[in-house]
Amino acid sequence: MSDEDKFYEADDVEGKYIEVMLQDAEREEYPYWIDLEKLPEDEDEIDWAIDVAKKYHASKGLPEIPEDPEDFNEEPFASAYEPFSRYESEFTFIP
Repeated sequence: MSDEDKFYEADDVEGKYIEVMLQDAEREEYPYWIDLEKLPEDEDEIDWAIDVAKKYHASKGLPEIPEDPEDFNEEPFASAYEPFSRYESEFTFIP
C-alpha cells in the first residue's frame, strides 16, 4: 500500500456503496464498489449491483464470470453485500 492509498472504513460507507465480488472460473476475485445513489427506484439492490458489475467487468475485457452454480451449497461467482473496510487499491469504483 502506498502512503496515498485511501482507506475506507466500512461504517463510513455503509448505505452509500454496495460491494460486488465477482469470481472467474479459476476463482480469481474482482471486487467492485457501486454508488447506491445510482440505484433505480424499481430495481432490487443486489440484482442491480451484480448486473452493473458484470457489465463493467466484461467491458474491460476481463475473464468471463460464469453463471452461479445451481447447487446452493457451492459458492456463487457473483455476490453483493455491504462493503468491507478496504484500501482503495483493493477494489474498483464503478463510475
